[in-house]
Amino acid sequence: MNNRILVIDDDAQVIETYREILVPMVDEIDELATQIGLPVLEDENQRQFEFELMSATQGEEGVEFARMAVEMKRPFAVAMIDMRMPPGMDGLQTATELRKLDDRILIVIVTAYTDRSIEEIQKVLNHDAILVYKPFTGEEIFQMARTLCISWNDREEKQEAYREIERLATYPEENPSPILRFSAEGELLYCNPHSEGLLKMMEVAEVGEQLKGAWLKRIRLVYQGGQALYVEVAGKSIFYQLTLAPISDRGYINCYAQDITRRYLLNRQLTYQARHDSLTGLINRGEFVRKLNLLLRRVQKQGGEHAVLYLDLDRFKEVNDSAGHVAGDRILCDLSSVLLNEVKDGDVLARIGGDEFSMVVYEVTVEQARAVALRICSAVAKQNFPWKGRDFQLGVSVGITMIHSDNLTDANDVINRADQACFAAKALENEQERAYVYHLDRPIDDQKNEALELANEVRHAIENGMFRLYLQPIQRQDSGADRVERNTACYEVLLRMESRDGRVVAPAEFIPSSEQFDLMPILDRWVIEQVFNKIASLQGEARRAIYTINLSGMSLIGEGIELFIHDQLVRTQIDPAQLIFELDESVAYRQMTMVQQFIDLMHKEGIRVAIDDYGSVASSFTSLQKLPVDMVKIDGKLIRGVIHNPVEQSIVESMLRVSTVLGVECVAVSVENSETVTALKQMGMPWLQGFFIGKPEPWA
Repeated sequence: MNNRILVIDDDAQVIETYREILVPMVDEIDELATQIGLPVLEDENQRQFEFELMSATQGEEGVEFARMAVEMKRPFAVAMIDMRMPPGMDGLQTATELRKLDDRILIVIVTAYTDRSIEEIQKVLNHDAILVYKPFTGEEIFQMARTLCISWNDREEKQEAYREIERLATYPEENPSPILRFSAEGELLYCNPHSEGLLKMMEVAEVGEQLKGAWLKRIRLVYQGGQALYVEVAGKSIFYQLTLAPISDRGYINCYAQDITRRYLLNRQLTYQARHDSLTGLINRGEFVRKLNLLLRRVQKQGGEHAVLYLDLDRFKEVNDSAGHVAGDRILCDLSSVLLNEVKDGDVLARIGGDEFSMVVYEVTVEQARAVALRICSAVAKQNFPWKGRDFQLGVSVGITMIHSDNLTDANDVINRADQACFAAKALENEQERAYVYHLDRPIDDQKNEALELANEVRHAIENGMFRLYLQPIQRQDSGADRVERNTACYEVLLRMESRDGRVVAPAEFIPSSEQFDLMPILDRWVIEQVFNKIASLQGEARRAIYTINLSGMSLIGEGIELFIHDQLVRTQIDPAQLIFELDESVAYRQMTMVQQFIDLMHKEGIRVAIDDYGSVASSFTSLQKLPVDMVKIDGKLIRGVIHNPVEQSIVESMLRVSTVLGVECVAVSVENSETVTALKQMGMPWLQGFFIGKPEPWA
């Protein structure tokens, strides 16, 4: 088998990298064991495919090596050539000269940057070529070299087989492979005894019958063109390589078949391995770049708007350092499953580095792309990754860059832009909202300034009284001996900001910047003070209502929030039984000890505590047993699924049962239609909240 590879690159370190990838070093202990006659223990993962490698640092030198190889009848199967090699010939000129010497050699152009497209390169070479961008991975180069060597040898085998077929055709009855003969008009003139399976594929039963459709077109094309045609056909369990050879002087076409089932399956496996990450099964960087370049060419011709996301894991190094790389590999596989759950059909997800992933999201606006990124951030932050009795929590930062006809470039530049945006995203405080959009017309520093300007708007709103409190009702559905009576009104306190131009700004806009610039503790204290003042000023039935107040993780981690709440209770003299503080479940899970202490202190004050987004982390049931909370609010994603997803309905029912057993009030949020209300009532859900129950209204 020809496994000889010629590497031409003006960088000696790059050549050494090729050598390390393609020609593994012999272990000294193994070498000594061989010399003294002891068996060598082979690693089960050792790659059995070995290459012969010759290297040159200039194009002219590489061409001379190729000339010598051809003269010695030991040609190279593959040449891997750097595009830029000053001062001599560049990669394209070198490849052209190699093809003049040996038109069978397979060319791989390797470069960090080129202004030539693969189509231009192929046109110059008048033959297929492959373009690979630096930096490349060892596995990518190894799999490509192996696949190309096998392809070179397959092609040589086909030519040899053709010569063998011509010889065997003299004795067709003795040939174990199918042999057929057709007239120029597609009539079957002859078939040997081994042709039955192939005839079924061609839908011809016996001699004298006529071919139809695509097979008839092929026969006519071969006869009229006077050139042999190679066709691969697949049955249920067998694959054939057909050679349609015109015998023009006799007016017929011979069809010779070779069983290539084993080779076909092997090639398919090798192709898959060359394009996919061996650990996660996702496509690798090389395949991702290929798909991205296809998209760029499509946008150039047809337009459209798409997004590329760059995902970098947070705290993954802690997993490898504390639990080892086996744990890291397992968690990467689990994380890939989490990411795939957030990828819609047709979009592309790839692993492009150790703990780095990338996505193509087709046909989206920048707002929709950011929504996808935020969904991924939330899904990863809420997921628990177990390993041998330990639980790991990871985060992910996501950079976003848009693709449209006004900003076309090559795939690697697109990935680089998304990578820059990802770096900026890592500065954001909230792990569930670490998503950043790259704007081509403004540097990353300018985009960071936008977040700073929004944070200044928040400060201005605090100082000038431009925040507004809203109330959304939480409705009781049954009467029972619960801690909150049915006829007692209950509301969640929500926050809105009024901009300088009078626009009402939702929390989704100002909370990320507030978290990034540590403004959440200030906002939380403002809300608490205003709510306590409002309650103190109320009269009649409104004075007895229950109010739930959201508290950020930053306030919980910081110092003094418990004392501040105590001081406000003393100042206003309101009934603490009217108050419930809501904590996000992901925060409660990550800071469980601190949350337990906070709950204990609030209970001493007579204030209750609720867990929001209950069911958003993998170990919700376990965490609920450890936290002495008074109320849980089930994650809205689960509630929205109860009317059409039996699995999510079962999860909600289980959460309700667990909370009932533990004596914890249970609230279903995001109730948006009457069908959901009916389903929740049937399972006995005691509390409902959502736009169908009541929309947020200003707290007058």
